[in-house]
Amino acid sequence: MQLHDASRTTPAKAWSLAKLSKRSALPMSTLRRLLVQLEAAGLVEMTLADDGTGSAGLTGEGRHLCAELFGA
Repeated sequence: MQLHDASRTTPAKAWSLAKLSKRSALPMSTLRRLLVQLEAAGLVEMTLADDGTGSAGLTGEGRHLCAELFGA
């Protein structure tokens, strides 16, 4: 749901993992584990830096699925 909000709020920019963690009230380790699974399913694109920071955003397929689940 947070990634869906991000794609509607700032469609051209992925949200940082820190922002997603805070918004979803998930520990960073849990968030990263979930994002890896969503990325493997082709729903999310995630970038990670060597220092552990990163960002994530929905793919086209992810946006389509979220629109069906949560509405436009």
